[in-house]
Order: sequence, then structure tokens, then C-alpha cells
Amino acid sequence: MKNITLTTLIAASLFLAACSNGEQENTITEQSKTIESQARTIESLETEVATLESATNESSKEDSKTLTDAELDEIIGDKILVPDPTLKSKEQVESEFKAAGFTPNFVVAFDGGNDQYAGFCSRLNEQPALTYISYSDSKDRSGFYADEGATINVGYFEKKDE
Repeated sequence: MKNITLTTLIAASLFLAACSNGEQENTITEQSKTIESQARTIESLETEVATLESATNESSKEDSKTLTDAELDEIIGDKILVPDPTLKSKEQVESEFKAAGFTPNFVVAFDGGNDQYAGFCSRLNEQPALTYISYSDSKDRSGFYADEGATINVGYFEKKDE
């Protein structure tokens, strides 16, 4: 009886060992297939990201394109470049504007108690009489433009009365 029990026990052990090796091989095969699938997915995503980055770079190059001379001529038309009044005296701005054919309308501005700019004009701001060409649109022709004879508002800093 001991022989039969021992033989049965050994046979059962061998059977279990054989079954468990098969399961391990199946698990390893399944894991290999999963890893290969994930690797293909990653490669596909990397390709897609590269394509999108390339398209983004192309788009940003087109967005940063400056205007052509023909486009600038159409926007500006017969308008004249307005002299920059920034940090110039009222008299100097008046002289430059009149020489260019413009009439300055000085608007008093206070600088929050800071008198270091008192007696000087500020930069021009967008207003109906002006057309603005930014530096990114044209490095050579950037600035404010207006029709000859236009009246242009110019900020002027005066000392703040205390």
C-alpha cells in the first residue's frame, strides 16, 4: 500500500509540475505578445507626435510671416508715417507734426505723482485717425500712419499739482 501511495504521490507531483510549466510558458508568450503590441503602439504614437510637431512648426512659420510690400501698400495707402512723440517736448512734437502735415491735440496726462516725465509727451495709442503697422508685420515700415492734415491726440505729462 505504501508503494501505491508513494507512486500516486510522485505521479501527481509530476503531473502538477508539467501543468504548471505549460501555464508559465503560456503566460510568458502572452506577455511577449502584449509587450510587442505596446511597442507598436508607442512607435505609432511617436510617429503621430512627430507629424503634429512638424505641422505646428510649419504653421508657426506661416503665422510669423511679415506682410508683403503689396499688402503694406494696400493697408497704408496714401497715409503718412506719424513722427514718434515719445519723450519729446511739446514744442518739438508740435514742430515735427506740422512739418509732416499733422495737427497735434495735446491731452494732459498725469503719471501717478511721478514727475520725471513732466514736460514730455507719451507714445501714441491706437485711435480712429491712425493705422498701426507692428514691427512683426514689417520691420522697415512699422509705426503709426495717418492721412495728411489729420488731428492726432498726443498724451502730455504735466506736473501734478499737490
